[in-house]
Amino acid sequence: EAAWVAVVATLTQVNNGDRPLVYPSCTRERNGRLCQKKLQGNEGSWFCETCGTTVDQPAYRYLLNVVCMDHTGQQNLTAFGDTGEAIMGCKAERLAETQGIGEAAYEAMVQQRMNAVYSFKLKCFQDTYNDETRRKISISKLTDVDYVAEGRQLLDLIGKVEAGQPIFTAQPAAAGGRAGNMGMGAPMGGAGGGPAGQFGGGGYGG
Repeated sequence: EAAWVAVVATLTQVNNGDRPLVYPSCTRERNGRLCQKKLQGNEGSWFCETCGTTVDQPAYRYLLNVVCMDHTGQQNLTAFGDTGEAIMGCKAERLAETQGIGEAAYEAMVQQRMNAVYSFKLKCFQDTYNDETRRKISISKLTDVDYVAEGRQLLDLIGKVEAGQPIFTAQPAAAGGRAGNMGMGAPMGGAGGGPAGQFGGGGYGG
């Protein structure tokens, strides 16, 4: 079971390595949903191995590996689809077109999006592949920071510290529940809510 965490952090790097930030995805439906698997081929000749058929025109989708940080440290996060679009500030098709124009324009477009501060809703979970369990953290949602709300929350936390009350407590991810801001540098807790004060330690419902 996944843990949900709310953080405010700065986007510092897109870390995809040699892999493109967008990929051509299948537009066919499978079991009542869009396939969205990566297509093989190139312009005019696309093939979906999952569907076993050709596709006339792909829909480009984001698949970003980004680095975000706050005062506690940094974390590698993954952004798909709409969250990738929110980070880059444009549709995936436009970014693909810009890359086709030239590497300099593409790099400039990416760099323009760095050092922005967002409120993140993160999904923290563990994935097992070939008997190896790995921690994964994906961005479920990001919005501009509401500094008034953040200021009020910080004042509330300061009041709790002065009163000797606990700041962060583990909660189930029930509807309406909200985690306090967890540090990006703290370790992720166990699925479904880790120890209080650790990354992944609070539930974020909704």
